[in-house]
Amino acid sequence: MSSAAAIPAGHSADAKNFLSLRHLQPPSLPSSPLPTSLSPKRLEVLIDHCNSARVLLELHAAAIRTGHHQHAIVNFKLQRSYSSLRLPDRALALFRLTPDPNVFFWSSIIHAHVIHGLHHTALLLFFEMLSSPARSSPLPNAFTFSSVLKASLPDGGRAIHALCVKFSLHYDAYVATGILDMYARGGDVVSARKLFDRMPSRSIVSFTAMVAAYAKSGDVDLAFQMFEGLPEKDSVCWNTMINGYTQHGRPNDAVLLFRRMLRSSVKPNEVTILSVLAAIAQLGSLETGKWVHAYIINTRIAFTLQLYTALVDMYCKCGSLADACLVFDEIPDKDVVAWNSMIMGYAMHGQSREALRLFSEMRKNGVQPTDITLIGILNACNHAGLVTEGREIFSSIEKNYGISPTVEHYGCIVDLLGRAGFVEEGFNIVHSMAMKPDPVLWTSLLAACRLHKNMELAERIADFMVKKGLANSGTFVLLSNIYADI
Repeated sequence: MSSAAAIPAGHSADAKNFLSLRHLQPPSLPSSPLPTSLSPKRLEVLIDHCNSARVLLELHAAAIRTGHHQHAIVNFKLQRSYSSLRLPDRALALFRLTPDPNVFFWSSIIHAHVIHGLHHTALLLFFEMLSSPARSSPLPNAFTFSSVLKASLPDGGRAIHALCVKFSLHYDAYVATGILDMYARGGDVVSARKLFDRMPSRSIVSFTAMVAAYAKSGDVDLAFQMFEGLPEKDSVCWNTMINGYTQHGRPNDAVLLFRRMLRSSVKPNEVTILSVLAAIAQLGSLETGKWVHAYIINTRIAFTLQLYTALVDMYCKCGSLADACLVFDEIPDKDVVAWNSMIMGYAMHGQSREALRLFSEMRKNGVQPTDITLIGILNACNHAGLVTEGREIFSSIEKNYGISPTVEHYGCIVDLLGRAGFVEEGFNIVHSMAMKPDPVLWTSLLAACRLHKNMELAERIADFMVKKGLANSGTFVLLSNIYADI
């Protein structure tokens, strides 16, 4: 449907103004001003069809000029449009200027923050709503609770569950499903199941929430029983079960369930493919990976950045670096996750110089490395014994990239130095760590002492580990092996 066709009859003049505003070049120079005699009804229509932040700001300005900004429906639609254009801060600023907002205003602004992941602010707004002055204090409705429950976990969510009961809304189908989902997301399977068993009517959403709860807790067999109990399954339900198998180390079951899904009437989507590619990466089955890649192309599933990156990761882990490079080169606008996947792939396959080259290319493209990037590069240096390069990268982590080194970064550099014979240097780095070294680091140093027959340092490390309570049976076995090798 064209934009013109989407505008209701009776507003053709305003529609023309609106459409001309949408297509202005450059956007900062309007070619025709908005009419000064806009009625609230016309403003509502234009706001509903607005898909540009600049045009929405102009409409807001027009509403202020004409005095319609205080019109309840115009105000409400402005707030909702700011939210849909990813401007929740502007929506909130406008909400703050709304005198005595009713339950619809409160519910809408809470929902706006939930959908943008601003859960803490959403919860603060909800409790502000409850504590607003008595004369203008609106009571939350089912939509309010459905939204705020999405921002809650069981610790604080139990209080919201109690409020649902207090306002007699816990029997509402949407609210009950929201409470169930809240317990499921928080890992409280017992509470989720109790609520599920008491529900007078169960929807596919409530069944899927229970599948997710069991899968998240690691009980994928019970999740599958719940999944099988569904007479009709939608894509969300299939995706939840496939992902449950993938996340809990049962990739064969994930791929088999995907094949079964293909025989059903439900069409896989991007979320399905991402889970299946992760399962194939665990299996290391190149043939299956190529089959899924061909399926994506044949069914014309859109190649998003996430999908490209998952394919690169899958090919790297299935041993086909050439295919990973081909997919990587096809990515139009690579983000840091895509670069990381390819760098890790090169490191995994022992092509350390290529990993360093790609790291350099990434920086030239203006992409800022993350801690994962630097772990991949240090691993690449470790595999090839590139001590000088490893030292330079480790010393630049905080200085050049503003990243605090993690235990993983320390583990990479200590292992690199230990393998190359610089055991004392590795020992000094561990002692200088800002955080408490874990036993793995000390064990790595002990293994390096054995490799290079450094008995004196091995005894010092073992003595330190015993005093700090870090030693285990493996420590003493390794120490005895060091003595045996001398």
